[in-house]
Amino acid sequence: MALVLENFCVLIAVSLLVCEASGCQEHQYPWEVKGSSFCCSMCPPGTILESRCIDDKAKANCKDCGHGKYSAEWNTYSQCLNCKSCLEENGVRYKKKCNSDSDAECECLPGFLSGFDDSFSSTCKRICERGNELKGDSKMCTPCQEGYFSDQLNTQCKPWTDCAAKGQYLLKNGSTMEDAECGSTIPTVRSPLSRGIASNISASTSTPATSIATVINTLRRRTTSSTAVGKTTPSRETTLLMVILLVSVLFVIVLIGKRVICFKIKNQVFHQCFGTRCGRDMPIPVQEQSEHIVSIS
Repeated sequence: MALVLENFCVLIAVSLLVCEASGCQEHQYPWEVKGSSFCCSMCPPGTILESRCIDDKAKANCKDCGHGKYSAEWNTYSQCLNCKSCLEENGVRYKKKCNSDSDAECECLPGFLSGFDDSFSSTCKRICERGNELKGDSKMCTPCQEGYFSDQLNTQCKPWTDCAAKGQYLLKNGSTMEDAECGSTIPTVRSPLSRGIASNISASTSTPATSIATVINTLRRRTTSSTAVGKTTPSRETTLLMVILLVSVLFVIVLIGKRVICFKIKNQVFHQCFGTRCGRDMPIPVQEQSEHIVSIS
């Protein structure tokens, strides 16, 4: 079809040059019948030439293009051009219908990408999202297989990077949309809670009073954070540590309380509070108060 239009353009250009040389008006061309030269008219858009002029007074006979055919220029065609078809199976739809003097115009369906290689193409390619690829001529997107990925639109699935082949360790598995991640060091996984507890316990060996409060505050923050995020159950080690800390705190409180009580008692020494009388005004037995008691025999 491109060749036909190219020949048509050449014909028009030649006709215009001849018309200028021969004095013919626009949309006319020089014609000769039985030694007599004159200008003959072309056929307008939407028609084609059926027969040329027979003399200088007659006009060319033109006929209309039938259904599904067209002619877009003034011409001397013997045949009309076929209209373009916009088929949904090719991912396109009609943007403009064909008529006798102009061809149809196609546009891509939603979800399809323009695949027009030239003005005569009427096929669009489906848009494949990340993690998918266009399989052959099926014009359908299919998900990438296990071990393959596609990280851009309308790209074929590629295999994950083989970390072992590169002499590296696998840091993160790939997905249908991302490649695998490799590294030169072995990945280590450590719980954030265990790291926090270990650091606080290590610090507690040098400053007991401050460290206990620090550990309690840390555990409280960890527990509150875990509850807010996922309401996770504390680990066995965490529960045991909290019980030990609680018992230690209660023991310290009891000792401090005893000491405060003993200091309130006048003229007493702290160690006398554990098993001896803590006051000097204790009552004296009745027998010791009288000097005139006579024993009865």
